[in-house]
Parts: sequence; structure tokens; C-alpha cells
Amino acid sequence: MRSKFLLTLIFVFASLNAKALCTDLNPINAVTDVEWNCMFPMTIAGLVTMGGEEEQAPSTQEGPMCSCMENGSNQVGIPYGFWEPKTYIDVVQDAWCFPGTGFNMEGMESPFIRDGSRQTSRAGMTFAQTHYILFPVLALLDMYYDLPCLKYDDGSEFDILLVTEIIPTWNDDILAAMVYPETVLFANPASQLACMADAISSNFNRPINELYWCLGSWGTVFPLTGTITGSDQLEAHAALAARTVFQMAKYGALKEYDSDGCYQQYVKIWTKNRYKIQMIKPTKVSQCFAFGRSALTWGVGANTLDNHSYFMFRKVDCCGF
Repeated sequence: MRSKFLLTLIFVFASLNAKALCTDLNPINAVTDVEWNCMFPMTIAGLVTMGGEEEQAPSTQEGPMCSCMENGSNQVGIPYGFWEPKTYIDVVQDAWCFPGTGFNMEGMESPFIRDGSRQTSRAGMTFAQTHYILFPVLALLDMYYDLPCLKYDDGSEFDILLVTEIIPTWNDDILAAMVYPETVLFANPASQLACMADAISSNFNRPINELYWCLGSWGTVFPLTGTITGSDQLEAHAALAARTVFQMAKYGALKEYDSDGCYQQYVKIWTKNRYKIQMIKPTKVSQCFAFGRSALTWGVGANTLDNHSYFMFRKVDCCGF
């Protein structure tokens, strides 16, 4: 059984008094907060049956039929493709603030926990903590029965999978560089210059998977800490949400559907174009956007308070029998 330790901590310390800026503690509503249009476009048997924006991640199965080994025999089925709202990510400048869950655990102490601020002691830098939370909307609403190949072998219930307050590397740039030596390779001007192509492509919802360290207009995934360069708070927080997804892959805890749609597999390097996010707190944004897309295209009118939450949609390409 998966450990419920983090979830238990939430309930134990939920009675702590709120302080500072952790004020928007209305829990996420699985029905009204999700932008359901973000599940589209949807494909069945290789054909687009329900529209939406131009497809960000084209289906890995183009034919009208697919096949998988199931129970020792080859099963023939129909390929399905759609976007699933499965997790949400808090990005908070008040440590232990859970705006999406409705809890505030501020007051917990640790030798390496840092609160965030719009600007750290280094000009143009932002620091925030993040929480990666399993919130499989379709399972919680019992809607996944209508999607024959949707699997929840990694959990179909609410669960807190990652909180960066307890991760030393997230709170210490030097320690992160020691633990992740590839930081030196990718967090330098030469590697960042290569990200110009990704910045252009991401603004058309076409992030370049080969440039996996790039976050389009937002910067890069390295260093894997809560400190990020940027004067735009919306983009800085969205970038930290993306870093958290990349961090889950580094921990071997991120699952993606394989190319033939037969099963899910853990990945160490994300397939960047198979994810998109929707800002839900403090202001709901009625569109999804690829990692790296400029806030000028989605953040107009969005509230820039200190604590944000984002739904993450992942691309599902599966073979249904």
C-alpha cells in the first residue's frame, strides 16, 4: 500500500492558525474548477471526434486499430486519445500553505525550510515551495468507466505525493548543484541559448521534447530548486510547477503511456509536450497552456497573489478493448 504519511500530517496540523498571506483556503471543486474543454481534442480510432485547440501532442497511434498482449494473448482494440486531469500543483510563497486542499500548516519548523518572496536578496529572483497532489478527477467523479482504457494502477484517490518543504535540495541551490551535477551543463548561457527555439515553439503550444531542460519563455528546469529568475510572477510560479513535474520524473515517480498505448511506464525524462496546465487559484484561467507559453497569452487579468494552484492535464494514448 502507498504510504499516507504526508496526508496524515495534513490532518494533524490542519488546526494551526492561518497567518501571513495563506488566506485563500477554499478547497478545489472537482466539477467547477476544472476547465473541461482542456480534455480535448479527443481521438477515437485515429479520427478527431471532438475538437478543441490544435493538438499539442499528436496521438502516437494513427491507425483505426491497435493491439496489445493481454492475459497471454494478442488483443485487438481501438486507440483512444484525450487529455486527463489527474494532478494539481500548489506553488506557494508561504511554506506549508495548501490553497488547493484548504489546509494551512504554517508554523512547522525545519532547519532547511524557507518561505518564499516575490524577490529574494538577489534581484530578479523568486523563491516558492510546491506541492504535487494526486487528484484524479475522472476517478473521483466515477466518470472513467466511460473511457475503456483509462487505468489507475498508480492510485485513484486523493493523495499528496510531494512537498518540497521537506526536500533539502529544493531549498538550497548549492546542495542541488552537488546532487544534480547536470545543472552545470544545462544552467549556463550556452544551453539557455538553445532554448530560444523552444520559447518560440512553446508559444504555439508546441514544446520541443528534445530540449527537455528548456521551459520555453519561462526559463529552464535547472537548477532543480525553488529559486528561479524572472520578474513576471505568473510565469515564475508556472515554471516552478513545471519543475516539480520534472522533479517527479527524476525521482522515478512520473508515469506516461507508452507509444503503443498498452501500458504506462515510469520515465526518468519527461515527454514535455504531453502535459499542459490550467491556473485555478487564486484566479481560474479558462484555458490550458503548454509548459513555457508566455503569460501574455493566458495570464491577462489573472491575480498575482503569492499562492497559486494549477491543474495538470496529461495526454492519454491508450488501446481500448
